[in-house]
Amino acid sequence: MMKTNEKKLLVIVLSLILIMAISSFGLASQDKLEPVTIATGPAGGMYQGLGGIIADTANSMTEGTPFGIVAGGSVPNVTMVAQKEAGIGISLNAFLLLAEKGAEPFTDGPYKNLKALFSLTPSSHHFLVTKDLDNTAKNYKGLVENKLKISYGGAGKTSPSYWIMETIFGYYGASQRAMQEWGAEVMLQSTRENINAWSDGRSDVFNTISMTPASSITEATSTREGVFWDIPEEVINILLKQGYEKWTIPVGTYPGMDKDYNTVAARIVFFANDEVSNEAAYLITKATAESQERLVSTVSSGFKKYWEPERMCTEVGIELHEGAKKYYRERGWLK
Repeated sequence: MMKTNEKKLLVIVLSLILIMAISSFGLASQDKLEPVTIATGPAGGMYQGLGGIIADTANSMTEGTPFGIVAGGSVPNVTMVAQKEAGIGISLNAFLLLAEKGAEPFTDGPYKNLKALFSLTPSSHHFLVTKDLDNTAKNYKGLVENKLKISYGGAGKTSPSYWIMETIFGYYGASQRAMQEWGAEVMLQSTRENINAWSDGRSDVFNTISMTPASSITEATSTREGVFWDIPEEVINILLKQGYEKWTIPVGTYPGMDKDYNTVAARIVFFANDEVSNEAAYLITKATAESQERLVSTVSSGFKKYWEPERMCTEVGIELHEGAKKYYRERGWLK
């Protein structure tokens, strides 16, 4: 028969094995997770609302409130997470590819310590002009060649739309800075400021990048008519090499829109640095995958039309985090 001391040792060993099994990835044990900050976007913007909802959902699945959010933007979020000023960030798959290469706007890179958690809906580029400007210039080439002194409502360098426009104007030998030099009023400002400038008649252009349908564009086109300028095929081919994808916004998506709009898009991606635990990565991924209805009702109807949770492990741009992989394997979405 087994001696008493041997029995005690066996009980201790079995207990340790059980504890390790239960606490795998730290979820079933309900141990508190280390705090994780999610870098989102400017106050009142889509990224902030999206990050807040996902953080709230994840917090409801565990003890305490380990997930919090801070303001940021598609470009600064990458740097903040890479430099460990935040644990998780929101950006675009195209930007994560550029960051990994150390390409503009991430020339202080390359950043090799980033891992993707999941992809969400595409974020598509919108370039809206007044009917007067459309009649005068016809397209981007005409705007540049005629050096029109327009009032331009653009986004700051923290937004992907700024860099998309640099590529478009660059193809024609110009830039947003060059527009200022020939006398155009270039306003690089928030989406809300651009909506107001467009609606008040103070700008001839409104460009932004957002999920489709974009509430900002719906609001703008409801107050003032405009025309969408397609991105030329030759410029789209350049943007494809930067990680974007072709995107068509169907006719009738916005008030007054009478034809399909050909543009580019990139997937919104949540990502983390290599110090974020497998437990936290697993939980934030699970919370998102199981919150489609809430995202549809609170963030955008695009989560119903353009997003399938079983594909959230695809089109992420960079390698997946091990914690996220565990969740996908449990669901059978990743081998």
